[in-house]
Amino acid sequence: MTRKIVFLLLFLLGSKHFYAQNNVYLGVKGGGKTTIVTSDKFGDKTYSRLGFVSGISAEYLINYRIGFNVGVLYKQVGFGTNINLDPNIVLLNNQTVISQLHYDYISIPLKFRFCPIPKSRGYGWLIDLGVSYSSLVQNQQITEVFDEGYNSVQISHISDHLIPNKNYLSGLIEVSTYLPLNDDSNWNLTLSGTYEYCFKNLSNDNFLPNRIIKFNEVTFCAGIAYKL
Repeated sequence: MTRKIVFLLLFLLGSKHFYAQNNVYLGVKGGGKTTIVTSDKFGDKTYSRLGFVSGISAEYLINYRIGFNVGVLYKQVGFGTNINLDPNIVLLNNQTVISQLHYDYISIPLKFRFCPIPKSRGYGWLIDLGVSYSSLVQNQQITEVFDEGYNSVQISHISDHLIPNKNYLSGLIEVSTYLPLNDDSNWNLTLSGTYEYCFKNLSNDNFLPNRIIKFNEVTFCAGIAYKL
């Protein structure tokens, strides 16, 4: 599925008809992301993972009001808890633990873009609505044990345990803007903030089967886009 969507993106970028209109933007962006567990939390000690996101995007504008955007992103999500999720670790008296679940995904967002406040030289503020398909590329569980003085006494790294469902679909809303670098330049600075809601329960028979794990994602990015 992921390969088919990437192939479609590359096909569109190579199409002469796609380039015929002077309303195409190609861009790169990067930024920070936080994951917020929204369903089954682990008591009051559930921690959000702070990660990064980076990738490329292509945008076709029907006019200055509406358009479509598709991208390919690498993103880090996950969470942490003070519950021992490693069956290989046995806690002694007065020891505490922090388990961190780190998951990296390739994400393909498809967005409808509306510009309620256009600018004479380009974009004003933009509002995007869309969906995103994410596929797992790397996972790691890190469990750290602490003694009474909160000194680290043991660290465990596991890559083949607690693997969530590998694919999920999410809905997103994004607010962004393009800022031309000067009056005659085709280069634009892009700024965006995105809220993403996971539709799918990531739990399975091997990954916290008695819980419903979903998380929302909040992302802030900056980038560069070139108008063809």
